[in-house]
Amino acid sequence: MSGRVIFENSQDPNLEMLALEIRSYTFTFTIVNIYAPHGFEINQVQKIFCNLKTPTSIFGDFNLHHPFWGGKTSTPKSEEFLDWLNQSHFFYPEYFNAHSHHP
Repeated sequence: MSGRVIFENSQDPNLEMLALEIRSYTFTFTIVNIYAPHGFEINQVQKIFCNLKTPTSIFGDFNLHHPFWGGKTSTPKSEEFLDWLNQSHFFYPEYFNAHSHHP
């Protein structure tokens, strides 16, 4: 098994991203971690995801509030992100609505 960094953005304090490609003898996949302390616009990350050629998992702290994942209200940014996930055929499990902060 091996891995390599295929994208890293730590220069922008409002959007930190790290993408790792993991290879085994039989399977290759990508893990992307995003930290956006103030949310983000989907166009900031779309180009990165459009260039990925392997199955991809997205993790992170997006700071996008939406009832789907436990928020009381939604924002335009969170609606746009959820629409993009659906249009891009990302799968999110039933426990996707887990959140780590309870105000």
